[in-house]
Amino acid sequence: MRFEPANESHAEFICELRNNLEETTRFLANTQIHSIDNCKEWISSLPSSSERIVVYDGINIVGLIRLDNIDFINQNCCVGLDILPKERGRGCSKRVYSLLLDYLFNYLNMYSVWLEVIANNVVAIKLYEKLGFKECGRKHNFIYRDGERWDYIVMELFREEYFEKKN
Repeated sequence: MRFEPANESHAEFICELRNNLEETTRFLANTQIHSIDNCKEWISSLPSSSERIVVYDGINIVGLIRLDNIDFINQNCCVGLDILPKERGRGCSKRVYSLLLDYLFNYLNMYSVWLEVIANNVVAIKLYEKLGFKECGRKHNFIYRDGERWDYIVMELFREEYFEKKN
C-alpha cells in the first residue's frame, strides 16, 4: 500500500467514490452529490486542519483517508476512510487503519484519534472495535436515512490503548 495527498487529479476518483449512493453515501453524514468541478474546488479549499489522502494498493487507487480537526497542540484528530466497494471485505480497511494509526501515534505524536460513524454501519463499527476504538458519545437520532433515524456514534482511541492492543 502507498499513500499520496489528494489533489485535483484525484477529483474523478473522489466523485465516483463519494457519489456511490448504495455503497458509500448512505454511511456518510454529508450526502451531497458532487461534480468533478465541485471535487476540485473542495480539495483546493480544505483548511490546514484537514487532509485528504488517496490510498493505492500498489497500482490502483482503492480508497480515501479523511483527517479532520488535526490539533497538534492537544495532539488529537478525527479520522475516516472510504474504500471502494469492490475492495471491501478483504481486509483492506484494517490494513489502511493499522498503517494510518501507526503513523498518527508514532510520527505525528497524536495522543488520541476519534471518529464518527452512523449506527447502521455495523461492519465499520466492528472493525473500529477490533482496532481498539471505544464509544465515547452519541448524537441521538442525528442522521436520517432510508426513512429511519440513526444515532451518530463518536468513538475514540488513545495511543496507549492502541499499542496495548497491538502487542
